[in-house]
Amino acid sequence: MATLKVKICASTLVETIISIVILIICMGIATVVVHNIFRADRLNEQFFAFVLAKNELKLIDEAPTYSDEITVKDKYLIERSFSRYKKNELLISVEVRILHAHDNALIYSIKKVLVNYNKWEI
Repeated sequence: MATLKVKICASTLVETIISIVILIICMGIATVVVHNIFRADRLNEQFFAFVLAKNELKLIDEAPTYSDEITVKDKYLIERSFSRYKKNELLISVEVRILHAHDNALIYSIKKVLVNYNKWEI
C-alpha cells in the first residue's frame, strides 16, 4: 500500500471559515448571473410583444377596419378591441393586447386614440 510522504496539516477554524465565505461569495455571484440570464429572456419576450403590438397599430392606421379581432401569431394571441373615446363619435380608442397562446397570460398592452374621419360605426 502506498504511503504519503508529505504530511498535510489540519486546517484551523479561521481557514475553514474563510474558505466557506469565499464559496458563499462565488455561489452568490453565480446566482446573480443565472438570474440575469432568465431576466434577459423575459425582457426579450416583452420586447417581441412590444414590436408585435406596434406593428398591429401600424396595420390599423393603414387599413382602418374597426372590428374587434383575435389573431394568433407564433405562440402569441393578438387581441384588438375598439371603443368610442369618451362617447365622442369622431374619436376611437384602440387597445392591442399581446397574450400567451397557451395560458392567456398578458405580456404587453398598448392603447391609442384614433380620429375616425369617415364616422364609421364601431
